Amino acid sequence: MNSIHEQWLGTDPAYIGTPSQLQAQSGRGRVKLTWTQSADTRIAQTMITWTDGITSGEMLVDFERTVPGVQQVEQIVDNLAEATYTFK
Repeated sequence: MNSIHEQWLGTDPAYIGTPSQLQAQSGRGRVKLTWTQSADTRIAQTMITWTDGITSGEMLVDFERTVPGVQQVEQIVDNLAEATYTFK
């Protein structure tokens, strides 16, 4: 039963760093998301997902590290209808 997982048993989990301090600034039909990206050098992309309870969307954002350590990142999500959204 553990044959699928044997190669990972006994090793430390390799969790990737998570973003923090997310802020959203709304505008007409769009929102600007700003967050602090962790210092984890393995991060190459960030997935942004959103929903208004009826429809949903997603955006894959390439991440290019420009400074060592933590880094501020911002991304504009546009073409949004007027609604209340939840972003992840």
